[in-house]
Order: sequence, then structure tokens, then C-alpha cells
Amino acid sequence: ITSGEYTYDVLQRKTQEAVDYGDFTWTYRYSYYPNGQKASYTAIDGTTFSYGYDAAKNLASIVIPNEGTIEYSNYRWTRPGTVTYPGNTLRSLTYDGLLRSETIKVVNASQETLMDYRYTYDAVGNISEKATEHGPYRYEYDRVDRLTVADYPNGPGNDQINDSMAPNTFPFADDRYTYDLLGNRLTDQRQTPGVTWQYNQNNELLHSGFATYQYNENGSTTAKQDPSTGQPIQSYAYNSEERMSEVRDAEGNLVAEYYYDPFGRLLAQKRHFSGVLIQTSLAYEESGLAYRLSAEDGVAVASHSYVSTPFNANNRVLEFSADKVSGRLSASFPVGDLIGTEAIHFDSEGNVLKRIRHSSFGEFVTNGAENLHGFMGQLSDVSSGQMYNHWRFYNARIGRYSRPDPVGRKGGLNLFAYANGNPILNVDPDGLKPVATGLPKPGDPTGYIYCNSKPSETADPGIRARIPTPETDCQVLGFCTFLHEMVHGADVYWSDPVFCRRSENLGRVIGNNAERERLDSEARAHMMECECYRVFRPLVKICRYGNCDLDQEICRINRIHKPQIESGNYPPASNETAVGFLNPEKCSGSCEPITVQ
Repeated sequence: ITSGEYTYDVLQRKTQEAVDYGDFTWTYRYSYYPNGQKASYTAIDGTTFSYGYDAAKNLASIVIPNEGTIEYSNYRWTRPGTVTYPGNTLRSLTYDGLLRSETIKVVNASQETLMDYRYTYDAVGNISEKATEHGPYRYEYDRVDRLTVADYPNGPGNDQINDSMAPNTFPFADDRYTYDLLGNRLTDQRQTPGVTWQYNQNNELLHSGFATYQYNENGSTTAKQDPSTGQPIQSYAYNSEERMSEVRDAEGNLVAEYYYDPFGRLLAQKRHFSGVLIQTSLAYEESGLAYRLSAEDGVAVASHSYVSTPFNANNRVLEFSADKVSGRLSASFPVGDLIGTEAIHFDSEGNVLKRIRHSSFGEFVTNGAENLHGFMGQLSDVSSGQMYNHWRFYNARIGRYSRPDPVGRKGGLNLFAYANGNPILNVDPDGLKPVATGLPKPGDPTGYIYCNSKPSETADPGIRARIPTPETDCQVLGFCTFLHEMVHGADVYWSDPVFCRRSENLGRVIGNNAERERLDSEARAHMMECECYRVFRPLVKICRYGNCDLDQEICRINRIHKPQIESGNYPPASNETAVGFLNPEKCSGSCEPITVQ
């Protein structure tokens, strides 16, 4: 049994969390600047990592004790152009006019190129080519942007398929896919040439050519069998919340057990291997995974601790690995591609410690230490052959999740598919929904996505209640509220210009922690809304726009929301629709400026 205790300051910001695992307790601490940005993070071993920001509130530095400082500079809007690591290894990033990644290049102090990725986009925004230091990649898509062709840097005729990591070699042959109308993979040239994959009416994969599958009444995969003999390969069990709890082998022997915390995060895994009990315990700080401890028959053998940027768990910048037997401690800096999938790890002297090659849907081979992470930081699980992605396990070989999306139809037409069939550009950070066009800006200013001109569908519940429908309602109120939301939409656009492409309603943004940016966005949105009311005030006297009291609305913004924003206490989602106790006669009728401290 585990338990957790959390401490907050007077502004309800978490300052400490302590998780009791029974045999030990892991504690994390946080501090903040007066403007609400995170100032430091103290790990379970007592090491404190400090964060610095520039005048525009962009991350400027992460101070790492005994290692040095990671510095961020040359920002283009909200994205850094240069990242400098301890030892003077530089990561340079360039962007096109839509803030899409054009190049990612890593060069050490000796001017040796460690990584060099260059992206080319087609007319609809899909990545058509990726030139790298180890060779070129080429991609094609169908009419609904699903990946159909992936040519890897493995030489003419796929004759250099190996894991040597040498230029123009690759561990996988080129990929060719076709899909049915619901987005299920029908053919896979590399793995099952000439075989059509089979599904039932629930989009559950029945036959992939190399395995057949069974499911429970909730759609979770319960068994995998050899298609030629019908003999079992693996079986899976689930807990009451439909999270994987057991994996068994072909003979029914217990291979692994999984345990979760109340937030649904994987807390521990017990593996049974050759008579040895291997337990992996995981710990999470506010930004995400922070620590991983492995023990064999109760004796600690290895640990991995992680440091992320202060607002994005999937943006790991440092990994400490410790061999508990020899006592050796090593630090490495992971760098990934434009969607955050790690490609290399290097040390503070600029030496490459590990290279990872991925197929399009996430199969991988590494030439260094064990690779613990897959797409978007997913945890690789050798017991099940899948990757843990918070809400679900993902099977990279078949490009599908092992269970349906727990959000239901909000997760899309196909509840098993990964990233809408486009893993080159889309990501799924937590197993709930694919997000278009790569990493969303950490802590997006709005906290919500407003894609398309449908505020009643895309706004939060408080706004949705204010969209007028009867003729007697104030139509101006709905119009000005719509303009308010359009300001948030503009902020989203500038954060990630093609975030809303092909997406009607993405819901909440991943990692809504950038409080200052949220308040800035609300200040701009309320000023726009207020000016809209001010302009319409004389018109409602002579035109019929419904039952309007625009003085009341202006008063609401000036007397309630302005102080909330300026004091930093503006609620993430307000359900206020009227402020009847205010006296409009005491309001000026003009829009007062809102200044975020």
C-alpha cells in the first residue's frame, strides 16, 4: 500500500510531495518566483535544480549541480534557437515562417556533428523528407494524411538493413501501409507481405499475419496466439480500471505484475525472470517521470533519475544513471526529433553515449545502453513487448494500443489507432488523444484549444453556457464572447501555428502550467471583449439585439475579472454568466487597462 502527502503555499502552488512506498519514502520540493514561474525543483536525493527565465518569460537556463548549466537563447517567438549544454555542446534549431521545425543540429565543442536533422514539408503540412547525418528518410501519405510510405536510409534495394548505426544503414526495411476506411492497417509490406490484416466490427485486430488476438468485453487485449498453430504466445489481465495488471507466458507462468497510483500512473512493476524477482519502482514529480529504481530480489541494482523542463514532462533534458553495485554514476543529455522522440544521448564532453533508430511507428534499436523510452517518452516494457503511455500500453509493431481510448469517441473514429495513422507529425502524449503538428507549446497560454469558429463546441463549459440562442437573449453578448475566445485562438496559433489543422475539438492543452502566459492571454481576451461591449453600447439603444445590459458586462470585466487577473487569482474556467450585485452606475463605461504583474 502506498500513500502520498502534498503541501501547498498560500497561492495553492505545490511546494512538496512525499510518496510513501512502504519500504521507503520519496520526497520532492518546489519553489516559485513572485510571478508564479517555477524557480527550482529538489529531487529525492536532495539535489536542487534551478530555473531561470528571460524578460519574455521564456526558459533561459537550468542549473545542474556538479554538471553545469543548460542555456536557452535566440528565441523565435516561444521556441529557442540555441541550446547550450555543459561542455559547450550546442543544439541549434531553425523554424520556417509557420514556426515548424526546419533543422535540429547538435555539434560538440570539437565541432563534431552529433545529430543533423532537416525537414521538408509538403503542400498540406506533412513531412515529406527528413535528411539526417546518417541518411535520408522519405514519406508519403494518403488523402487523409495517413502514412503509406516510409523509405529509410538503408541503401538501394534495402540491402543495408542492419543495426551498425553506420551511414545509410538502418535496422528496418522500408515500410508500406494501406488502411481501411476506419483507419485500421490493412497491409504491412515489411512485416507481412501479401497478408491482409483482419478486424471485427469493433475495430479489434483479429489477425495480423504474425499473431491472432483475443479481447475482453471492454475491448482490452487478453491474449496473443501463434496464427499457424493457435498456441498461446502471451496473455494479459487487467484491474478494475482496465489497466494492465498481469502478463503471462505461453505456459501460463506469471511474467510481470503492474501496480498503479490513484492518478493512474504506473507505480511499480514486478518481473519474474529465471527465478529472480526484478522490481522496478517509478516516481513522478509535478512535470512527470522523475525516478526509476530497479531491484533484484530486494537488492537495488540500478537507478535512473530525470530532469525535465519545468513545464513539460516529455521534454527530458538530463538523465542520471547509477549502478548501485559498482557505485558508478553517469549523466547524459538526451536530444530528440521534432516530436520529442529521443535520437541520441551525449555526455558533458560531447561524446555520444547512445544512438537510437526508430521505425515510423516506434520500433527501435539502440547501439548503447538499454533504451528505456520510446515515442514521446513512453516507457519501454520488455515483459509485454509494448510501451507504457500513461493511460494505455502501445504496441509499436502493430501501431495500435492494447485497449480502446478511455475517453471514448472523443478520441476519434478509431479508438485503437495511434496518432491518426501519422506518427511522423502527430503525437499522443498520454494515450488519450493524438495532437497534430508535433509538441504543443508547453503550458499553452489558453489552457484550452479553440479550433474553428464553433465557440459552443470548443469553449469551456462556462463560455458554452453563455452562447445565446433565443431571440430574447443578448446577441451582442454572444458575439463579444466569441471575440474573447478568438483571442485565445490567436494565442494558440502563435504558440503552434498548425495546431488546429484537421482538428475540430482537441479539448484541454497538455501541460497547462504556464500561469503567467494564461493570465496574459486572459488579459488580452477580456480587453477585446470589453472593447466590443463599449462599441456596441450606443447601438443597442436604437437597434434590437436582444435583452442587453452591456454596462453590466463592462462592469463585470473592470470590477471582477480585472482584479482577478492582476492578482493572479483568475480561475482556469469561470462559470459566471451575470454579476447582478454590481451597480453599473458606479462603472465608468470605459474599458480599464489590465496589467499582469
